[in-house]
Amino acid sequence: MAASSSQRLKGILSVTVLKANNLIKSDLFGENDCYAIISLEPLTNQSKVKAGKQTQQTETYQKTQIHDGCHPIFNEKLLFPVAQELEALYVQVWDSDIGKDDLLAYGTLNLLDDDQGGQFNTNTNKEWLHTVTIPMINEKRGDG
Repeated sequence: MAASSSQRLKGILSVTVLKANNLIKSDLFGENDCYAIISLEPLTNQSKVKAGKQTQQTETYQKTQIHDGCHPIFNEKLLFPVAQELEALYVQVWDSDIGKDDLLAYGTLNLLDDDQGGQFNTNTNKEWLHTVTIPMINEKRGDG
């Protein structure tokens, strides 16, 4: 996605989706086939489902020895072009099904809040690494 001529690209945000833990079992038979959707958006009060222009998706992982359906390991890097101030990353974990996919868990990382991982400074040309655990809400159970 290219920034428009009226918006100057500030940089690239690299997000590595490592894993999810303790997801609910969504399928009656078999294991969850999980994928994650990460969306870089303005911060709003609606954090359950976001799917705007700045959205990336991981591969769908079927059950293997390391891709357990309730504890999937993604270890996948996603890149977001940043043309404005960073506000929030919305994270969703879904179970892929033949019919309608099931939302398993969701969470939000406020990139402007020091308590949720520190200020993300977009006015620098340095690369840095910041690891954050995002508490997620299990969709069916309603707990984090």
